[in-house]
Formats: sequence, C-alpha cells, structure tokens
Amino acid sequence: MTPVLFGVMLYVLVQLAIGNVLNNRKEWPAAISAYDEALVIHMRLNDRAGQAIDHFNVGNASDSLGDHAQALERYDASHGLFASAGQPGDAADAA
Repeated sequence: MTPVLFGVMLYVLVQLAIGNVLNNRKEWPAAISAYDEALVIHMRLNDRAGQAIDHFNVGNASDSLGDHAQALERYDASHGLFASAGQPGDAADAA
C-alpha cells in the first residue's frame, strides 16, 4: 500500500468514526455529512463494500431524523452495493 493510499484510507476511517460519534450524540445532519464524505472517497476508490456501509449509515441517521424516504433510498443502495460486492447475505448465498 502506498503512503498516499494509506492516508486516504485513514481519512475515510476517521470520517466514519466521526460520523458514528455524531450519530451517537444524535447530531444526525452532521453524521450524514461525515458519512457522505467517506462515501465520496469510497466511490473514487470503487470500493463497493465501503459505499454500501456508508449508505447504510446514512440510512440509519436519516431514519433517526424521521426522513424515512431518504432512509429507504440509502438502504436500497446499500443492499444493491453489498450484493454486487459479493458480500454475505446476497442472492448467491441463498442458492
């Protein structure tokens, strides 16, 4: 792993940690912003599993805010990304 990639991945982990802290403090709009920052980087890295986690986290925060439509959109995006990344629980595991 190059030093630049290491730095990028560290930044993503920090954003996720910040999002989790803000979510626990019920500061959901700020948590969503932190998760979305991580999502941008996961998208640039084409990290589908990371994107799925980010969408799931935004879905949880959106649900806590009462924005159920946004939560459902993010949960659907998360499910699709996990399935395309071949994560446990996808359709191939059911066969």
